[in-house]
Amino acid sequence: MAKSKQSRGKGPKAAAPQGKPEPAVDPAPGDSTDPLRAFPADPPQRNLKLLILSAILFLAWFCFLAYVALGT
Repeated sequence: MAKSKQSRGKGPKAAAPQGKPEPAVDPAPGDSTDPLRAFPADPPQRNLKLLILSAILFLAWFCFLAYVALGT
């Protein structure tokens, strides 16, 4: 026998308020409700050490590949 489906709510459902819904209030142009705007982004910083290390590793890898390709 199949059981009848029951709602999973806690108690009787609350009746929807009768009447006209209140219009949504738009924030002022200067105000923002976005939480990420509360903390301004840090400006990007150049990482010269990482650039030099990447270039050296790239050249080493390129030389290794050239050695393997020309060594055969």
